[in-house]
Amino acid sequence: MRARFIGDPRDNFSGPDVLEMFNTKFPRDQWINVEEGPFAVKLRRHNHFEVDSDSVASDGSAIEPVKPVRVRDAAIDTKREELVDEAEALGVKVDGRWSLARLEAEIAAAKTKAN
Repeated sequence: MRARFIGDPRDNFSGPDVLEMFNTKFPRDQWINVEEGPFAVKLRRHNHFEVDSDSVASDGSAIEPVKPVRVRDAAIDTKREELVDEAEALGVKVDGRWSLARLEAEIAAAKTKAN
């Protein structure tokens, strides 16, 4: 089967550029071949991944993958950029995997510390 890492659909598909699970590296948006087994089953149901719709289970039956609706929100991207800029201006070392809520919390902490 083939799978690809798409990021967190609940947070505008945020996440690292490369995710490593069970000694397998998944560069964002690149299809990776995965052998059948417990790991493949987990990936089929994981909302941070898409699986090839032509994939079949080891018994030959078709797989019904869980595919989140993949829509990026430009307003969220803009908000993220603004928060990253604000955090960096306050001296916060930003991790690209942080959610909007985490960025806001880090900014609030940095402002409190500055006062």
